Amino acid sequence: MSLVHHIIPKQQPDMKQLNQCVLAMEGAKYEGRGEGTLYYWIDGKSTRGMDITMHDESIEIRNTVLSNHSDYQLTNNIVEELLDQTQGVLLNEDREEVEKQPLLGDQDITVKTLADCEMIQTLSQQHEDIAILGPKRKVHFGKRTHERFKSFKGETLKEKIFALMLKVNYEIPDYDYGQVVQAEDPSGEKKILQILTNKTNCIVDKYDYILLYTGTENPIMITNQLLNTMLPSNWELVDEFTIIAPVTSREEWNKLLRKTEPYNLF
Repeated sequence: MSLVHHIIPKQQPDMKQLNQCVLAMEGAKYEGRGEGTLYYWIDGKSTRGMDITMHDESIEIRNTVLSNHSDYQLTNNIVEELLDQTQGVLLNEDREEVEKQPLLGDQDITVKTLADCEMIQTLSQQHEDIAILGPKRKVHFGKRTHERFKSFKGETLKEKIFALMLKVNYEIPDYDYGQVVQAEDPSGEKKILQILTNKTNCIVDKYDYILLYTGTENPIMITNQLLNTMLPSNWELVDEFTIIAPVTSREEWNKLLRKTEPYNLF
C-alpha cells in the first residue's frame, strides 16, 4: 500500500539545505519523527505527506496510501534535490534503477490516486474502521462512508474522498481530544477510553470505549458506534467516527445521558 523508493548516495546529503529548499515551497513543513526519519507535508493541501529515512547506505523515500497530488509533487521536488546533492542512484521497490525525472508524472499520479481511492472504497464496505493518518488527524473510513460514496466512481470518487481527508485535517475546529486514558478490563486486557465531560469543546476519535461524565463517580461507558447514533443536535459526525463535539446545552447533554444509560457497559 506504500510506494517506496531508495537513493543510493555517492556523497552524503546536506539535510539543512534540503529542509531550507522544502520550506521555500508555499505551505511546506517538516518535522522529525525519530530514528532518522523526517516527515514533510504541504499544510492545507497534503492528505498524507511523505517520509524520508536515512539509513547507513541508502535514503528511503516513502509515500503512503491516499497520498494526493500535492504529496507526490512534494516527493518529486525532494527526490530531485536529494539526487542533485548526493549524485546518487534512484531505485524502485524492485531495486531497479529509475532514470526518469520527475519521478512521478501527472499520469502516474492520476493512476495511483484513483487506484488508492477505489481500494479504500472497496475495503470500507468490508471493515468497520480503516484509519488513515493525515498530517493533523486520523480520517476514518467504514461502512457509513462507503454508503456515502457508493454512487461515485473514478475522478468524482477521488474528489469526494480527498475532500473528506482535507476537511478532517484542516477544516474542522482545532479542538483538543480531551481526556484519553488507558485502563484494564476484568480480563486484564488494556483498553483506551476517551472521557467526555461537556465542559470543553473537543474532537471525538475512535477508541475502545467512550466515557460520559454524569456528575457522579459512575460514568456511562459506551462504544463509538452507539454514540454515533445519539449525537446532540450541535455535534457533527464528519467521517466514520470523527465527531466535532462543542459544548452543548445542559438539556442536550442530559438527553444524551438518558438515551445512553440503558446501554451502559460499565
